Amino acid sequence: MKHYPLEQLKQLHGFQIDAYLMALCGWQYGLQLTFHNRRPRDVFFGENTIPNEFPGVVFSLCDGARTHTFYRTRGDKTTERAIELCADKDALKKHLIENDLNTPVGETFNIYEKNKIMDYAIDIGFPVILKPSAGSMGRGVFIDLKDADALTEAIENMTTHFPEYEEVIVETYFEGDDYRIYVVGDEVVATYTRVPGHVAGNGKHNIKELIERKNIERLENPNTRNKLIKINENLKQFLKNQQLDMNDIPSENEIVYLSNIPNISRGGEPTDVTDELPQHIKDHIVQAVQSIDGLPNVGVDVLINNETNDFTIIEMNSVAVITSHVFPLHDEGIDIPEKILKYYFPDITNKKRSHTHFDYVKTIEMLSTGMYDSLMIKPFNSDQETYKLTFKATVPWANVKTIQAMLQMHDFHGNIIYNENSYQLSITAGNDMNIETLIEHLQKRFLFKDYIVDKSTERILKSGIYIEDSNRAD
Repeated sequence: MKHYPLEQLKQLHGFQIDAYLMALCGWQYGLQLTFHNRRPRDVFFGENTIPNEFPGVVFSLCDGARTHTFYRTRGDKTTERAIELCADKDALKKHLIENDLNTPVGETFNIYEKNKIMDYAIDIGFPVILKPSAGSMGRGVFIDLKDADALTEAIENMTTHFPEYEEVIVETYFEGDDYRIYVVGDEVVATYTRVPGHVAGNGKHNIKELIERKNIERLENPNTRNKLIKINENLKQFLKNQQLDMNDIPSENEIVYLSNIPNISRGGEPTDVTDELPQHIKDHIVQAVQSIDGLPNVGVDVLINNETNDFTIIEMNSVAVITSHVFPLHDEGIDIPEKILKYYFPDITNKKRSHTHFDYVKTIEMLSTGMYDSLMIKPFNSDQETYKLTFKATVPWANVKTIQAMLQMHDFHGNIIYNENSYQLSITAGNDMNIETLIEHLQKRFLFKDYIVDKSTERILKSGIYIEDSNRAD
């Protein structure tokens, strides 16, 4: 994705990535961007019930005529009712069934109601799934439980390893592959399938070494760099069930699965299949989304049996993570932020999008101090002419910092290359001060006489003024 800088993304964690992709996309289209130090509920409902997450995930975009506020990928056109319905898996299941939409039959129980759970599973028929009613990222999900013994073991594992989940759903198991479908408005804009974590043999390296090599690949992807495959007892047991261990050397192109859960956080791999998704499934998913008022964009988890083309809806997420769509491990990504923002701001469709980016990490640092209720990121036209100014003089470090502050105040962008005997500016023209006026100010303030000014072919791609100094460590 050419518009999104990897050097910034590699410094971000969790939900900050989604927020940055959305905010940056709007800013690149010339929308006024403001970050807010407010909790998500403050933005949407005037309440104060959700604890603070990472700073920088709540922001507003304005085109002069309208302003929309976003929490990560979820904008203010999403209603409270839609958010609550997507968050409550049991309520969503009932809604889908009432509207004749495909979803597994299931009921909610307290995890300690073991007899009721068992009776219900027998009633709907094995195999079944046991999962938390409000979980995420595959935590506490037990699938393909084929009999009463397997269900009993899953209940024990749930109470032991996931005690935070007391409300659970028991539902029929659907044999199919896992897909995440993203809908904006009345269109399926992206789909990826999540393949459980695996390694491909080469006849040389053992499974442990292949996992290490796979993790190197995952480190290079903004979506998976913080979701490395962990070698733990669960993984070893899964291999043992296949009569394998970490020292076995798979043959050339032999696929060894490391889990049966496809979640990215558990080592799964996203692969884009948008163009391959059958139209009847797309139509049904859009119908399901539109059955919920006030849900303009949403991620839908679906199981599809590719032999029969049968499918079933598992979950919906009103603030679904989009990085797997934008940065799949395989194939070209899909620019979900652009599609969401064109829904909210249709006029940007005819606008040119810049390749410039701003320093989101610094923005987060400033918000984290608690000194700012909001921070506006100034717009930046990357098509402005760029100049290279070289001043030959002894320049104290304090003066360089003063020059940096002055350039920022007058909305110049670029960098200062500094050493003891000279400094060089590679900058764009400011919005309220041209290059000639800048030179006059510098000469009067710092008594510079010897300088060279040239137009530069260098393109400024990062907003702000940055100092490159070979003389100082800071």
